[in-house]
Amino acid sequence: MSLQVRSHDEYLVFITNQIESLGLRKFVKDYYLDTVVWISLINLTSTAELLKHRYSTDPRGRKPRNPCDMLRSFLLMHKLQYTSIDKWVHALRTAPLFAVLSGFEPDSVPGVGTFYDFLNRLWLAPSPHLT
Repeated sequence: MSLQVRSHDEYLVFITNQIESLGLRKFVKDYYLDTVVWISLINLTSTAELLKHRYSTDPRGRKPRNPCDMLRSFLLMHKLQYTSIDKWVHALRTAPLFAVLSGFEPDSVPGVGTFYDFLNRLWLAPSPHLT
């Protein structure tokens, strides 16, 4: 299995196109411009290379989410002061801008379990994370 990862430039084109097509330009300008600028400056392309050994090589099963998008979504969750993954997923599904800035199509937001699976991939210690 190879992770499908887009470059940072492709991510920037994606968010620009999505903001335009969803008619969010004025909303972004009035309320979230600092967040858009902040997240667009963070290049997470190398995340996939760092985490590729944490993903299965078996071609069967569901295709994994882009680890760059998952990490970017966690960064946004922190920036926007969400403290619950459940509430964050709800926000992603009800506020298309948050999904787009994470790198997800607004109608294809990962579920809560996908976020917890990603956290398990980030945890590199030999013992499970218990707290």
